[in-house]
Amino acid sequence: MTVYRNMAKGGIVPPGDERRLMEYGKDMYQFAKTAQMMAQVAERKKHKSEWDEDEEREYREKQNAG
Repeated sequence: MTVYRNMAKGGIVPPGDERRLMEYGKDMYQFAKTAQMMAQVAERKKHKSEWDEDEEREYREKQNAG
């Protein structure tokens, strides 16, 4: 939900977080992406990944194995 909220507010999140949100719920991702594009703020915040490095490594290994 944090990734969704950050995107909906117009923030820029890591591509891996966007991909996970899309896999979690395509409708939720589409709404967040639309809200992100509509947010016309002068200063956008860049957010760090919500997952730590170990979780990210495990996720990549799972994607490559599958």
